[in-house]
Amino acid sequence: MSSRALAACRTRRLPHVSARRYYSSKDAQPATPIDETLKDPRPKWFFTASRISTFVIIPVSAAYLVFFGDFGEREHVFSPARRWLAAQKAAFFSLSPAERELAGVRTEQHTQDASSAS
Repeated sequence: MSSRALAACRTRRLPHVSARRYYSSKDAQPATPIDETLKDPRPKWFFTASRISTFVIIPVSAAYLVFFGDFGEREHVFSPARRWLAAQKAAFFSLSPAERELAGVRTEQHTQDASSAS
């Protein structure tokens, strides 16, 4: 390119961005009043209750699906989670050997040993 063409490109002025207006300068008309018969008949607490119930129902449904949903007897993606839950329930509902001794509860093995010794 010649120096004259470069000079012409440099001196060409583009309109300033604020000179363009893509919005109307006309004032907006006020909104028409809402007819009382078109108002939502539900009370305001309904929307709060709906949102809270959504936050409760979805996690409970997901937990039920993971831990109790019926996928048949074969191995599936939730089997490890179900084994973990079974182990947690077994640990919660059983006593450790020290707790058994403290409670005075005999295990079945101790009972069988005592009956076979007699």
